[in-house]
Amino acid sequence: MSRTHLIGVLALLVFVLSALLLRELGSRASYVQESGGDVKLRAPEGAEAEVSATGTAHTDAAAPGEARAGERAAAAADPVTRFREALEARVREQTGQATADLEPDALLAALPGLTAHDFAGVAAQQGTYELREGVLTFRPTAGEERASGRALTREGYATLLARVAKRMAHPRDTTFDIDRLVGLLATPQGEFW
Repeated sequence: MSRTHLIGVLALLVFVLSALLLRELGSRASYVQESGGDVKLRAPEGAEAEVSATGTAHTDAAAPGEARAGERAAAAADPVTRFREALEARVREQTGQATADLEPDALLAALPGLTAHDFAGVAAQQGTYELREGVLTFRPTAGEERASGRALTREGYATLLARVAKRMAHPRDTTFDIDRLVGLLATPQGEFW
């Protein structure tokens, strides 16, 4: 058997195994491709099934009817939370520092696909970001500003997600959509696998 033929057979095997796992986990599962070449199927309850490049399948899916609790399941169900967590992870990857209370400057530095225009009208803890003559500025609300006052709020992340998804004509409904969108933002030209 030639090497090319063997590679084709392995690729077909991986495809068949992933299709079977997708059917097993339900139609709402989504694919996530990792940098190591592994393909993960993320189930709606937060369970994961994994098909490695060698065709080995692994799953941590809950038994039928068993509820999966915790932040991971909640984040998968909420696109805004998933978006915030994915952005924080990218900033952490780039800077090596904790990412609590992110401000637009950190996001713009870590994600070259973002623009200052994306943050116009985005809510922060103690104000709103505005675009004035092409420059992103912070407009504080009344009161004394705290150290975290310029950090984006949940509403701010929701606005940012909606604006970026619209600008890039990209869906934002599933975990896969959000992960792919953040992957696009992490590249200068918006190119992604």
